[in-house]
Amino acid sequence: MCGRARLPADYSEIKIAFGLGDAPAREGAHLKDGGPSAAPNFPPSWNIAPIHNRMPVILARADWPAWLGETPADEAELKALLRPYPSQEMHLWPVDKRVGNVRNNDASLVERVEIAGLG
Repeated sequence: MCGRARLPADYSEIKIAFGLGDAPAREGAHLKDGGPSAAPNFPPSWNIAPIHNRMPVILARADWPAWLGETPADEAELKALLRPYPSQEMHLWPVDKRVGNVRNNDASLVERVEIAGLG
């Protein structure tokens, strides 16, 4: 089995941040096996579909220990964690176009910006 890790997830490639509650980024499932890593994706939920054709697996904080191997979990329990996060628990907001440049890397990238026509 591959190694497992957490990967901060905000899907900034689409210039929309998403989060849960008041937190702008959550942890996503991340797979690593010595080489490049991968973040599992699913078809988008209803609120992501208008802006992107996929979304990452988002792990609830309570699932982190099982995913990271800190508590025992068999293969079936781990696979059960790879599911779309409930749409009703997510919120979305537009972010600045600076997100599209990899040289930009600061906390302001997830701050909401006003975009004409997006009320």
